[in-house]
Amino acid sequence: MRRYLFLVLALLVASGIAALGVRYVGAAGQAQGTASQPSAGARAKAGPSRALVKRAQQVLISAGRLKSKATGVMNPATRSALRAYQKQHGLKGTGTLSAETLVAMGLAADTTALKR
Repeated sequence: MRRYLFLVLALLVASGIAALGVRYVGAAGQAQGTASQPSAGARAKAGPSRALVKRAQQVLISAGRLKSKATGVMNPATRSALRAYQKQHGLKGTGTLSAETLVAMGLAADTTALKR
C-alpha cells in the first residue's frame, strides 16, 4: 500500500505542478502564470489555485474541520483546519495543500475538473 501511494505521488509530481492547479506568484502577490508557463519575473514561490483551495475547503467543511464558507482563499482558519485534518489522517500537520493531503482528501484525481 505504501509503495502504491508513493507511485501515485511520484506520478503527480512527474505530471507537473500545473495538473494540480498551482500558479506562480509574483512579487506583488498576484498570479503570474501557470507552472508550465511562468511569466517573466515570476518567483519560485507557488501556491494552489483558488479553485483548488475552495474544493479543499469544501472537504474540510464536510469533515467538520472548517466552520466558515468555502471562499477559495487560503486564510488562517483554512490552514488551522488543514493541520487538524492532516494530523487526523496521519500526515504531517503543515497546514498546506501538499500532494499527500490532496490524495487523502480525494482531490488528486479531481484536479482535472477544476478551473485553472
